[in-house]
Amino acid sequence: MIVKKALRRTAGVVAAGLLALAGTLAGAGTAQAAYDEPTHTLWDDEPLYPGWHVSTAYARLIMQQDGNLVFYRTDTANDWSRATPKWASNTVGCGYKAVMQRDGRLVVRAADGRACATRGWDKGGYAYACLQVSEAQDLHIWYTNQRCGTFTGMTARSLSTTEDKIYSDLY
Repeated sequence: MIVKKALRRTAGVVAAGLLALAGTLAGAGTAQAAYDEPTHTLWDDEPLYPGWHVSTAYARLIMQQDGNLVFYRTDTANDWSRATPKWASNTVGCGYKAVMQRDGRLVVRAADGRACATRGWDKGGYAYACLQVSEAQDLHIWYTNQRCGTFTGMTARSLSTTEDKIYSDLY
């Protein structure tokens, strides 16, 4: 009787472990962040976990497995094997996720929640703050009174890449 209970318990633990492993394997690989795909925009405390990215055919912001948030460009559409890094948060070993916060700051956070690096500033009187990887191969943080993702004719404060780098306080 005791042996049967032990075997049942062991079988249950093994089954739960196999289900967890299957779920991990099914979810492995490069994932997409929850964002507005047509405009390649991330906002409202949406995170980028390791392997997640916001991309166009020629530009990608990715939270790498090593904890570094990196912005890449490529000359060949969707060919990331030859992409060139144009900016990085320099948070290797610290970064667990990057978050475009509602307050207007892009923050790379450690697993314990502390900030490893930050970019941007309080959005002030603007209703929205959002991060956009643009078709022009730039990275912008917009402060706007229009809902993020509707950038046509928008008047807003923007931080962006120029001359292949982002002017940043993430160093």
